Amino acid sequence: MESFKKAIKKRNKVSWETGETKQRYKLIKSKRGWLSIAMGITFASMGIVGGGLHVSADTNSQIVSADVKAANQDNAPVAGDGVNSNQVNLSKSSAKDDTKNENDTSKTTETNPETAPQNEVKAQEQPTSELNNEVQDNSEPAKTKTTDENKSEQSQPNSTDEVKNDDDSSNQMPSNNDKDSNDLVKLYSGVYADTTSNQAECQQEIDVVAQALNNQIDITKGITDNDKQAFINQINTLATEGKNRLGNDNDNNTKVFNETNLKMQDVCLGVSTALQNSNGVLVTNADEFYNALANGDKHDIIIGNDIDLANLVNKPSSQGIGISNKIANGDVNISSMYNKYYQYSVDFDVYTFSGNNDRSNKNLTNVNFTNLYLFGTNLYGPIANASSYTFDNVQYLGAQAVYSPDTSTAAGAQVTIKNTVILETVNQYQTNFSTQTKYINDSNNNTGKYNVEQAIEANNVVFAENSNFTGTTYSGNVLELAGSANSSITLCKGSTVNLYPHGTSSVQNEVNGAAYGIVLKGKIILDDGSALNIFSQRGDIDSAIAGNQVAGAIALVRNGSNQIEIGNNANINVYTKNQPKSSPIYIEDNSPSKSQIIINNGGSFNYNGSGLGNYSGSIIQNPAGYTYNINLSDSGKFSLDALSGTNAKLTPKDTIVADNVKIQLSDGSYSAPIDHLIISFDKDDVTASFTGVSSEEGKVISTYLNNNGNKLQKLVLFGALQDAKDAASKVIDKAASDAKTQIDNESNLAPSEKQKSSR
Repeated sequence: MESFKKAIKKRNKVSWETGETKQRYKLIKSKRGWLSIAMGITFASMGIVGGGLHVSADTNSQIVSADVKAANQDNAPVAGDGVNSNQVNLSKSSAKDDTKNENDTSKTTETNPETAPQNEVKAQEQPTSELNNEVQDNSEPAKTKTTDENKSEQSQPNSTDEVKNDDDSSNQMPSNNDKDSNDLVKLYSGVYADTTSNQAECQQEIDVVAQALNNQIDITKGITDNDKQAFINQINTLATEGKNRLGNDNDNNTKVFNETNLKMQDVCLGVSTALQNSNGVLVTNADEFYNALANGDKHDIIIGNDIDLANLVNKPSSQGIGISNKIANGDVNISSMYNKYYQYSVDFDVYTFSGNNDRSNKNLTNVNFTNLYLFGTNLYGPIANASSYTFDNVQYLGAQAVYSPDTSTAAGAQVTIKNTVILETVNQYQTNFSTQTKYINDSNNNTGKYNVEQAIEANNVVFAENSNFTGTTYSGNVLELAGSANSSITLCKGSTVNLYPHGTSSVQNEVNGAAYGIVLKGKIILDDGSALNIFSQRGDIDSAIAGNQVAGAIALVRNGSNQIEIGNNANINVYTKNQPKSSPIYIEDNSPSKSQIIINNGGSFNYNGSGLGNYSGSIIQNPAGYTYNINLSDSGKFSLDALSGTNAKLTPKDTIVADNVKIQLSDGSYSAPIDHLIISFDKDDVTASFTGVSSEEGKVISTYLNNNGNKLQKLVLFGALQDAKDAASKVIDKAASDAKTQIDNESNLAPSEKQKSSR
């Protein structure tokens, strides 16, 4: 508290000493003393406005602030919990494969609210902290076009032809940064109180502070009258919410007073910060946002209000819109205006903007979303065909978050996830600032019934250090990275990824008849301490059209170097609940002995199925019947458990090869270390060969793997390299000891006896 007050006093002192501002104050007497409120400002010669707002209080005053910037870590369901793909848990925080065919044109164009089904998804109201609305789908299933026909009718932006080349700036926002005509607002003081107050006094003081801040906004240059009104409305709303929380508890009134005033000031601080960005444009409504992205020349688009492009006054003729060529050749940064307590929303409605990712074009578009709620019904996502995307503290609800696949002409995008990001595809939604229900159409114009899109369709995904990602689909692959080039998924140190795939029918680019959490042509890499959790559980769409079967987890599609590498103390956990439609882990390859699973110290690869029922397929499958090489370091673990199914098999006709491992036996104990293990599966038959164990130990291992002639439904391997090293070390030590003993004994022999010994 003291440091806060000192900072305020210091900045006020600097302001007065430099002549930066001159202020007059209105004094208001209250129970806690005189409130000193800046009510008017005289402009300084440099065009800088200083808006000092200070409520005096003694040195023991307390400041209350609600820091919502921390990521919500409690959203991920625990393993085995049912997940409804139409549930949304949005919480406040401040922060194709050649098989896709390049004419991937299935995404439809228009919504049809008249055919709305009964179910809906509702995002949370701002600024409350949490929503978890469960939705039921009572609509009848309808057939949809398969694979790439699903995008046939919806306008796709052209990344080259439709990029705006119009130099007419008549529709652009006025510049926020022209020092000759604009002033920057600097609001740096705190409002706080330390004494209890009754309801009437707090109501009056909240109103006074709100009016003072509104006056500051009203005289600020560099923003339009519409923007001013938007910010004034935000302050008034916060004031009303604060006053509604007041009551008979005076201690609570003081807390509410502090929180409310700080939140109101934060709006002004956000405006001030935005106006100081020389490369930014501050927008508060649909037309301003559209013009900034389609016609503007500022790379930083700063969102200062909840925006819905359905409210465009001047609606474009096409749903596919090119990003302004003045900003499309670099970074396009879209972020919430600074606000410690609030995260703004942008609903792209039916529109999608397009960037540049053409292989022949060096001017590529890098899209960065920061501290935002995003929505959209367009099947190509808010911005399509960019070279890269970064999501930083973002939550998306809609049709598809990223469409920028790797093709023969376009370089697929790299997607980077930072901090906490939640991407969910749904069949319909409501935003957190509107009660209107919006619907996603399938290719047959079945409004709001299905959404067979991916969450991310790109080339590479990187989950930054300590990031937390949740990806859920209504009926589609979550991460689809199966373009014409080798793709990769990288989980950096300490990151956590939770995937919830749904859908087993009419899914775009389905694999073996099902959607998957990951569809990848390339590598999955987990750095130390990271975790990849995939929950394949029944959702509404599965119940409606797929006979209650569930989607798959990991599909590594045909490629020459599919590989999973798990770092120290990193984990891949796959959970299947209910009967799978296809093998939960599907790994195919062009040639034998290529697919590898590398598990380092303390790392693990775990599959656990529950409620598998009469599923008679396999848990892990290579359709060509090739070999999986399992490389286990010390304390690494590879586990497949299908005991909950009466007919499930671990793998149909594949071979698992591993070196320096131990096998967990039926009683939970471990076998002796095995130097080289080969387990061959042929339907229900299992044969094994191994080296490095005694004949007695070999019989124990063979008995377990044979499982008394029944299917082997559980296999757990542990890395035993250290055991092997220890055993070898013991052999060496014994040999050395024996040699030393012999030498010692020989040193005590008579010369004649030594000669006999040497013979």
